[in-house]
Amino acid sequence: MEKMQENLRQFLNKCKKNLRLPKQLRISLEIIRGVAFLHQQTPPLVHRDLNDKNVMFSFEGVVKIGDFGQSKLKKDLYLTSGQPGMVTFMPPEALDVDASKYNESLDIFSVGVLMLEIGTQQEPLVNLRGIGIIPEVDRRERDLKALGAEHPLRQPVLLCLKDNPKERPKASDLQRDVLALVDGGVEVYMRLYVYMYVTKLLFLVHMCLTCLECIDFLAPLTLNVSFTYVFGMPEMYG
Repeated sequence: MEKMQENLRQFLNKCKKNLRLPKQLRISLEIIRGVAFLHQQTPPLVHRDLNDKNVMFSFEGVVKIGDFGQSKLKKDLYLTSGQPGMVTFMPPEALDVDASKYNESLDIFSVGVLMLEIGTQQEPLVNLRGIGIIPEVDRRERDLKALGAEHPLRQPVLLCLKDNPKERPKASDLQRDVLALVDGGVEVYMRLYVYMYVTKLLFLVHMCLTCLECIDFLAPLTLNVSFTYVFGMPEMYG
């Protein structure tokens, strides 16, 4: 068994909300790739317990999915066994005590929660009341607000958190969409970084020029005040 360095929650705690966008996208993509691999098996393997403790980093920084204790092969159209996984990462159909019925889309929902956690770098703040009654986007309103309206992961997250499992994307489609964000996001991020750097540089240049003008203007006054204070002879500068 391979020894891991840390899990996703430990990693995000260590980042202290300073995880840059390209890294957020890359980690999300690696998780999705792992899930896509599971779902492409014959029959598909449903993890059923994807959470921030079961996504781990190797000592080389490779993202890996672990803890397959809850995993099941999907030999029929749906799985119906018990409530799987951590409640905060589970979709409403898996938490229905009377008629629990789900398929691979359960993992997709969990991936959405993980991406939301990666984007906000905070543990899920989901309201545990109203499961299956209150829409998931409302139950997770605080996290979505923390993510922000312009975050690149917002749209994939919203798709994964659909209440109707049939409306959630397949892992392969999600992988394609997030890969496009990774490829385009790095370029956008670098452009933004260069823009911010140039803007800051121009601001500093402006401030330096302003300070030089102030020095030229204030120097005589400063000299007068200093001599007046030290020698007490204001008449010298009348």
